[in-house]
Amino acid sequence: ERADDIMLLADEFIKKYSNWSDRAIRGISRKAKKILAEYDYPGNVRELENAIESAVVLGSREWIHPDDLPGKFSKMKLRPEDPVENRTYDLQQGVREAKRKLIGDAFQEAKGNYVKTAKLLDVHPNYLHRLIRTLDIKSELET
Repeated sequence: ERADDIMLLADEFIKKYSNWSDRAIRGISRKAKKILAEYDYPGNVRELENAIESAVVLGSREWIHPDDLPGKFSKMKLRPEDPVENRTYDLQQGVREAKRKLIGDAFQEAKGNYVKTAKLLDVHPNYLHRLIRTLDIKSELET
């Protein structure tokens, strides 16, 4: 109901969960702000808070980016604002797709073994699980 308050609330939730998790978060990227602003929030403020908590706790950067947000947010199609938004090249989406492909290929080579997949990707198994959750690809991997 009060879309103007979304960023104010998001900033407060960032402070809260940054302190709680002892992580320094500088803010929200422009594209992630746009996603948060355009989301419908059927769960009201709690849904926004849960999204920010997840992004702060599970993210690995100083800024919250679209791929740090839960799957339902990162799958949103943004309404174009200007020609720059309509470019063919979308770095965040490209990186996301590259991660999905690499994880999928390694998972197949490791025959579905998460620890072996993590070794192939040269990442810690916990980080692999976090990536799988963030990219929302668990169901794709297990089919």
